[in-house]
Amino acid sequence: HGSCSSKLCRAMPRGAKPKLYYNPEMSTHTHPWAHVEKRTRASDVYEHLDRAGLLGSVQVLPGHSASDEELRTVHTQRHIDEVGRMTAAARADPTNRELCEPDGPGGVYYSGHADAAARLACGCVIDAAVGVLQDSKNATATRASPGDKARRRAPPAFAIVRPPGHHAGADPTDGHHAEGFCFYNSVAVAAGVVLASGDAQKVAILDWDVHHGNGTQSLFYEEGRCLYISLHRFGERWYPETGAACETGGGGGRGRNLNVPWTSDGLADSDYLAAFRLVLCPVLAQFSPDLLLLSAGFDAADGDAQGKMKVTAAGFAQMTQLLLSAVDCPVAAALEGGYNSRVTCECCEAVLRVLLGSSPPATSPTLLAPSVEPTLRSVLAHNAPHWSGLRYSEKAVQDFFAEAARVGSAPRVSKRQRTAPAFADEERANPRAAEQQKLAEKRAVREAARGAAEEERAESAAALARAEREVKAARRRCREAEEGLQAAEGRLAAAREAHALLERGAGGKEEEEEDDANGTTNPRGTVLWSSSVRCVPGRRCFAQFGVDDDELWFRATVLQVYRDDVGQWADVKYDDGDEERMKPIKRIKALEDSSSDEEEEAATAQGVQAQLSVSPLWVLDMFAPPARADAPGAAAEGGGGEAAGQRGGGAGRLGGAPRSLNEIYKLSNLNKRRGAGGGKKAAAGGGEGDPEQEPGEESAEEGGGEEGEEGKRRKKGAAAPSDLASPPREGTDEFMRRIGWLGPGATMPGGDGGGGERGARTSGGMEPALHGGHGGGHGGGHGGVLGGAH
Repeated sequence: HGSCSSKLCRAMPRGAKPKLYYNPEMSTHTHPWAHVEKRTRASDVYEHLDRAGLLGSVQVLPGHSASDEELRTVHTQRHIDEVGRMTAAARADPTNRELCEPDGPGGVYYSGHADAAARLACGCVIDAAVGVLQDSKNATATRASPGDKARRRAPPAFAIVRPPGHHAGADPTDGHHAEGFCFYNSVAVAAGVVLASGDAQKVAILDWDVHHGNGTQSLFYEEGRCLYISLHRFGERWYPETGAACETGGGGGRGRNLNVPWTSDGLADSDYLAAFRLVLCPVLAQFSPDLLLLSAGFDAADGDAQGKMKVTAAGFAQMTQLLLSAVDCPVAAALEGGYNSRVTCECCEAVLRVLLGSSPPATSPTLLAPSVEPTLRSVLAHNAPHWSGLRYSEKAVQDFFAEAARVGSAPRVSKRQRTAPAFADEERANPRAAEQQKLAEKRAVREAARGAAEEERAESAAALARAEREVKAARRRCREAEEGLQAAEGRLAAAREAHALLERGAGGKEEEEEDDANGTTNPRGTVLWSSSVRCVPGRRCFAQFGVDDDELWFRATVLQVYRDDVGQWADVKYDDGDEERMKPIKRIKALEDSSSDEEEEAATAQGVQAQLSVSPLWVLDMFAPPARADAPGAAAEGGGGEAAGQRGGGAGRLGGAPRSLNEIYKLSNLNKRRGAGGGKKAAAGGGEGDPEQEPGEESAEEGGGEEGEEGKRRKKGAAAPSDLASPPREGTDEFMRRIGWLGPGATMPGGDGGGGERGARTSGGMEPALHGGHGGGHGGGHGGVLGGAH
């Protein structure tokens, strides 16, 4: 469908028929949900013109698909890319309504063919504009006389296209830029193409769609070579809430933007024609464009629910005739809005007939709506400084509206006048006529005041909307600047770090070691204490000297470790020889490469031996909570039975003879946390059991406790599992005698190993302080440690 390019249109011979541009591929852009911008809008018009017999009078051309270069004459590349991206997303997920309708149901909708259809619409309007300009040059060479406008003007062109375009290009914010059913501004792109190519030096765009063409106004607001004129509904939050009379252009385009903002619904032919005669035609004649582009939206037609206006097909034909009379340049029209299929078809037919040279049908004059006069007076006030043709005297303006009122008023013909003309003078001498005239004048003054107030509110709303857009744009620029600053700061930090590395060179590690030797506030190469990184004697570390939080950290070695229910401390020796005792673990950090696992295990064993040198009962102290001085039975001879029972029960939870000192050390914290008791009652010791004993645990009664798993295996002669393998019997006995847990000649018990009687015998070699008064409970507990009782 790209067979008809702009070059081919320029090559059309003289005397060619008027051109009508239509491409059925534009109907591929559609929507699975109900929407007023139907896929059949353009095809319905084309079929209606065919039924009306008008296609034989025109040359039907398919147009071409607009290129990025043509679109960039008015749109940004970001806009073009965004439409393409959203089209691709809708093609990939066509049932995702939130994606396809980014403004919500009823707004602009994307489909997998949105970009292609919009490019075809632009291409048709571009070909129409370029074609009529070329045909006009050919027609000028053969005109009969300089004053014959009909001979100098080439046959006009009409583009039956969809989707519409006059809202596109108004959104300067990030994200999608399509709005109001529009993707690319077809008429604006056509104007941009002919201005960029030099085919036209001045272009006028007249937009009578009921919605303001905010996209077209935004794209040409500061362009002096383009005059944009719009008649539209305004106020009461009417979409798109732009197009106030005070918006007359800016910069080099000051005065080149003219808005006629209707402030009420229901305006009819006479209201629109009054604006054409009083304002639009004089401005167009003074501007004298090289090309007139007509944004022909028919949602202001009578019967279109979207516009709520009352303009008839004859009224649109009359307006077209007034435009052709005001200018002598080529004219190209393009379909914009219009959402009642029948009404839109009739209006397109009426306009095309006038473009083909037929006279427009007459309209029925009516009184102007009350809001029309104040609106047109406001338009004159804002635009007269820019156009001398609008500088009417007050009397001329009054005469214009008086004549409109006279023409629009149906003459009153009484029955007496129809039957007896002789009574005409008597009828005109009606005494109530003066009173009625005064009432009409008062009503007109009130309506004028109401219209002026509405206009003022509308201008205020427009100023607010402009300010909001400026704020959004400024915020976007601030975000971009902030992102750029963050990126620059990141590059600066990276450059500083790279420079510091180069400055340090290969000696960086030596300097770091030297700095560590003199103390540092941020020790490097440290790791957190954990089950795999333990604080044990011989461990290399960093220690914070003194007790203040702002002291320096120095390299040191752990000498001794202390633990209880409150916390953990350690004695450290600094590399310079100083030592500190009982230093909290939070002021010590482990060096990551301090030692291997084998070294840590050796250090652990060394720490256990150091503890054994202090007391042979240190293992039991780890397993059991501290004895309470006020426990029942504590007054008994030799100490409290409960305390002894707690130690015995806690030790019994080892579940078997220890494999090594390192294993005892590892299990110590687990058994302290679980707590332990000597059963509900330590009968042999005369004291009570631990009140924190867990449910299901049995008491260490006199003569027997529950037999441990290891004891059961030993009774049956079964071998211990590999993960609980015990050392040889002789080696274990020797070790227990060496640390003072077994008396001379005594051996570790096998079997059940947990009873009070057997435990008492086993504990015979204990320190004397452990005996008096609680041998049963304490002995049973120690028997549990050594023999594997629960």
